[in-house]
Amino acid sequence: MSALYSRLHRIFTSIPRTTKPKTLTKPPPQSPATHPRTTKPNTLTKLPPQSPATHPTIDDLLQEKNPEKLVHKFKLLTEDSKFRSRHHRLYKSTIHRLFLAQQFFLIEDALETQKKYISDENFAARLIRLYGDSGMCGHARNLFDELPQRNCDRTAMSFRSLLGAYLHSKKFVEVYQLFKDLPPKLSIEPDLICHNIVVHALCEMGSLEEAMAMVNEMEGNGLTPNVVTFNTLLGAFYRQRGLEDGNRIWMRMAEVGVEPNLVSYRSKVGQMVKEEKPSQAAELVEGLKGRLKSDLLMYLKSFQ
Repeated sequence: MSALYSRLHRIFTSIPRTTKPKTLTKPPPQSPATHPRTTKPNTLTKLPPQSPATHPTIDDLLQEKNPEKLVHKFKLLTEDSKFRSRHHRLYKSTIHRLFLAQQFFLIEDALETQKKYISDENFAARLIRLYGDSGMCGHARNLFDELPQRNCDRTAMSFRSLLGAYLHSKKFVEVYQLFKDLPPKLSIEPDLICHNIVVHALCEMGSLEEAMAMVNEMEGNGLTPNVVTFNTLLGAFYRQRGLEDGNRIWMRMAEVGVEPNLVSYRSKVGQMVKEEKPSQAAELVEGLKGRLKSDLLMYLKSFQ
């Protein structure tokens, strides 16, 4: 018995004790970011809005220093018809900045893209003037010649812009030649401004008698010379011929009934001083009144 008991005791004591089973704890829920496979996507979540492509403002254009970027911003802004119709000065200042930087290729690039917006002669004339302001009278002529293909009329409006482009480029002979050749060929009636541009070109050439003949031609065409016409003549005659011949223009001015302005008096007073006739100059100024007198007195002091 003792042997059997000993064996049974060894068997039962060698069996490990059963432990109370552990209860499984539910793991804490995980965020979608740490458990993407088991998380249902939230279809209502909106993506952050993407910023639209930035469109330049007028301030951006004015502050831009890089010529290439300046032209790029200019093109974007001019896509707006309101900008094209309202901001004439920004057109002029932008092209002038490129001219000062001698960026003629970029001027051409900027203005060529504007041709597609030509819908009337006024806008076309503006582009012609901008080419002229940059000394690119050949481009101005090309645009003038293209206007019929763009369903745009050519009248005195665009013609005077063309003449002005050549005048600005100091192509004085070409100004006179264009004035003689194109109007009869294109059935254009030159206006007063066209004639004044030609008078200016002739004076710059030293062809003063031809310039006076142009005044006669103006009157024959029913046009009345204005103060701009006579100021151009006065400046040229006083400068190139002296006081006596200049006074001949002054008398003609009175005959036509054109009132002299500050520019007129400065030309006369300045020539009096140059010819050492200061007392006559002072007497002329003393006979005037108001701001005209005060401005000329300041002008006389500049010679002292």
